[in-house]
Amino acid sequence: MPMESGDYLVQVSGGLVVYCDPPTYPSAEEIGELVQDGFRVLVGVHPKIIAAPQEIEHLTRLLTLPAELGEIGIDHIVDQHDQWHYQERQLKALLTLLDQGKALVLHIRGTRTDSTGLEVYMRCLDLLEHRVCSDQKIQVHCFTGPGSVVRD
Repeated sequence: MPMESGDYLVQVSGGLVVYCDPPTYPSAEEIGELVQDGFRVLVGVHPKIIAAPQEIEHLTRLLTLPAELGEIGIDHIVDQHDQWHYQERQLKALLTLLDQGKALVLHIRGTRTDSTGLEVYMRCLDLLEHRVCSDQKIQVHCFTGPGSVVRD
């Protein structure tokens, strides 16, 4: 599907389409069309959103289609510290839906005062340790720290 972008003609031939807000989840037909057009479809719940049980059920059904789990995680930029607990509980629950053979997209963002992102990154690693295989492919999305934190 060619699109005009300024003076350039862009031919989109695939990529990732990420849905992380339950009211915007695609239908089964939309997922099929996207996959047929060369896209990988990921469905998840942005950590700033605490999904209702029926939204998690809907997400679970979508993962039986050619859809993968992502974007999920922890976002400590949320000022309500009491919400951090709910984010972690939701992350644990969503990790049970992970297909170990597919990449996982994690949203990891620390507080405004944590310039390295180390606190939230280490917390997320702790939550993943016994829930994800050691060779799990992970895309770290929205991480605010330096590359050395991820490499170490």
